Amino acid sequence: MRCNLKCYMLVVFFGLLLVQASDSIGRIRSKTPKLGVKIGTGYDTNIFRVSQASDSNRVEAPRETIDANLSWWIYWDRRIKTYLSTSGRYSNYQGNSFANEWDWKAKGKTFLALIRRPRGFRPGVKWMFEFEAARKDQIYTDRALGAENFLTLNGNGADQVPLKDLLDRSSFLIGSGFDIAFNRLSSLSLEYFMENNDYKNIDNPALQNTYSLDNVGSGFVVDFVVEPTNSTKIRLSYEGTDRRYEHKLARNLARRELADQQRRYWFDKYGLTLYWDTYRFRARLSASTRFRDDSFEGYYNYVYRHIGGNLVFGLPFDMTLSLGMKNEWKDYDNLTLADQVLQNRYATFDLGLVLPISSNFDFLVTLIHDRERSTFQKFTYDRNIILGGIVFGRGRY
Repeated sequence: MRCNLKCYMLVVFFGLLLVQASDSIGRIRSKTPKLGVKIGTGYDTNIFRVSQASDSNRVEAPRETIDANLSWWIYWDRRIKTYLSTSGRYSNYQGNSFANEWDWKAKGKTFLALIRRPRGFRPGVKWMFEFEAARKDQIYTDRALGAENFLTLNGNGADQVPLKDLLDRSSFLIGSGFDIAFNRLSSLSLEYFMENNDYKNIDNPALQNTYSLDNVGSGFVVDFVVEPTNSTKIRLSYEGTDRRYEHKLARNLARRELADQQRRYWFDKYGLTLYWDTYRFRARLSASTRFRDDSFEGYYNYVYRHIGGNLVFGLPFDMTLSLGMKNEWKDYDNLTLADQVLQNRYATFDLGLVLPISSNFDFLVTLIHDRERSTFQKFTYDRNIILGGIVFGRGRY
């Protein structure tokens, strides 16, 4: 991929940061960093999530996990501040090391106040620059290739892909925009971004083919936030993304590849999120709709809908109980498997209980049920996970 572009963007970002901070180095201050580390062990009834055959070829395994996150604010002066964060996780499956997964992400946002506070009809305005770098290593099943082609790559059954790490990837994103505060109760965020996604390749020397999901994306994000009260917030959002693949060719409705036409999509995503936050109760409810439009014949067009939420209750003795639910629908327009247009239904339910041990340590128990129902039987599965562990956190609350 374009490593030079990544390097240049990082140089630009840190250069801007140094210039902004040069006149105020003596006044730099920062908040206490927030740190969270979660170590757990438990059992996963389906580490593949998707069966390899209609009569099921799932693998069950004990599972150990470690999750960590760190974030903090740096205040260069009264007008400039930076938010930095990094997070990662690792899952180990005893006796099935080929399925071990991990991911890591680091990001930063710098805000420069052009107009510090709204006054009368004049809004407050901040310029924003952000970067994000990430790596992911995850198991590949016959479901892969971007949830498009599943068992074979060319549609004739002669070129099957073995189990390996096709979906491992690194990514880099930069973005810039403005945050506009109309008053204490409402604000608008506008951002343009560019992103590189670099996947591991699967090569077939005999056919001189490279199968990879490498792509470059660009687009913009609009967020409008209203806070009617101190405990409630409403967020309306839109995201438009242009994604262009480097190795994958477009296909017509007959599933034939179009020579010299790289696959290209346009995504429209509309979202609504509601927040409540009180002393003993927190809630987050969200809904979104995403349209994928193939820029050529539309074979892979789909509509994806999501609705979900999370509730957290404060209990006696500083314990907390969390309930989560997520339902998703993914309907393709033209992609057919087993003579049916592909439609997938997903549902995830989770229950968590946190018991405090000390000021910085908690004991956590989590139960998760995950399932999919599909018009294609191979994508129908159930999954149950139980995990118990220790959470260490400083500055989290």
